[in-house]
Amino acid sequence: MITTDLEREVLQKFRKRKILTIEQLHTLLSCSIPTVRKRLMLWDCHTSYNRNGRYYTLSGIPQFDEYGLWEYRGIRFSQFGTLKQTIIHLISESDEGLTAAETGELVGLNPRSFMVHFKELPQLHREKLQGRYLYTSADPATGGRQRSKREATVKKAAALNLSDHVAMLVFADFIRNPLTPLSNRIQQLRRQGLSVDEKIITALLDRHGITEKKTPEQPT
Repeated sequence: MITTDLEREVLQKFRKRKILTIEQLHTLLSCSIPTVRKRLMLWDCHTSYNRNGRYYTLSGIPQFDEYGLWEYRGIRFSQFGTLKQTIIHLISESDEGLTAAETGELVGLNPRSFMVHFKELPQLHREKLQGRYLYTSADPATGGRQRSKREATVKKAAALNLSDHVAMLVFADFIRNPLTPLSNRIQQLRRQGLSVDEKIITALLDRHGITEKKTPEQPT
């Protein structure tokens, strides 16, 4: 039987140590494992989402960060519950979706160890973008906004990654041929051996505040 004094003493030790396993609580409480599990539910404890969920912490101890995550001595907890619930929340609430690498960095785990299990969750959508899988919300409206923002980020990054030499060639082409349609311009640049596409050219122009000139309409 767990007396009030014993429970109070164990809770004090729990708060001091911050995290404990069921085995440790089993020893401290001198009771069965099922009884320990009941106490954990009664105490409203958080279960670690790594280390096979072996560790527990009392509600009020974790100092969750802006993503709702807390790490203590390599043990990780989430205010959203399990790793699966956490992944769903992080991806669904992200501004532009998350790649596996970005998700792994957030939760502090190697994505190869868990993302393969979550690639077909009904709450998430997975598709390739620029050679990488992007995970977004399965909700069409939310997922669409996330993808649009990601595409804008990728486009901007592509323009920023252009070498000065390539950028100068692009600008020179615009100066020489200001009325050339973008599709024709891209073909001309590619014939010069430049690997460019519409997104890269558009992002480069946007970055420098340059607007493509339109061919004036001919009088009828």
